[in-house]
Amino acid sequence: MHCPKCQREQEPSESCPYCGIVFAKFEEIQKRKQEALSAPPRSANEGTEDNTENLLKEAEGFFWRTAPMGVLAVLLGLFAFLMLWIAVHGVFSPDSILLALVHNVNLVFHEAGHMIFAIFGNDTLTILGGSLGQLLIPIIVAVAFFLRRDYPGFAFGVFWLFESLLDVALYMQDARELKLQLIGGLGMEAHDWRNLFNHWDLWRSDQLIVKIVRWVSWLGMLAICIDMARRVWKQRKENFI
Repeated sequence: MHCPKCQREQEPSESCPYCGIVFAKFEEIQKRKQEALSAPPRSANEGTEDNTENLLKEAEGFFWRTAPMGVLAVLLGLFAFLMLWIAVHGVFSPDSILLALVHNVNLVFHEAGHMIFAIFGNDTLTILGGSLGQLLIPIIVAVAFFLRRDYPGFAFGVFWLFESLLDVALYMQDARELKLQLIGGLGMEAHDWRNLFNHWDLWRSDQLIVKIVRWVSWLGMLAICIDMARRVWKQRKENFI
């Protein structure tokens, strides 16, 4: 017989004593090459897109614990309703029990933030600490649930963060209007963002800052709702397969 690689004549055996190939493996490799050549051509992006999609699915399925579709749907409905209510009535309305409740929850952590950051002995940081405090708590909640791989809890924390940021935007806007009633009946000298805008000399840009913060808030809430809707739709499709 002749070796299919080096073409040297030899006795029948499983491998070539001259070039060292294993005949069975060599034939298998040649067969795969022929199959690859005969396969229809794929677009340049097709393989990359498939691989990326598979990697994302594997990563998502590996990290997040499975959440019941009902829980996600209820949270999504609650978030969507709250966004609609805020869009109609504003981020804070004393006439709305729901909005007053949400605002007062943020207010508790806002006031706590003043006390916490006062520890550092910096007046500006103490004033800013109120807004930082009401943002820090949702971040802690989101991170805690993220580390537990609990998506519904993580989504709740993220949504709360951006809703609280919208509350901060309202306070920023009120630095000019001075319509909000401050705790204890304090006057404008106790208004956090009026003092901060004065300290940083930002009155030429305050309305732009308010708009940016407000847009970031709405986009953040919308993004987490879209992601939750995607997950609900995905689970619904899988349940019907």
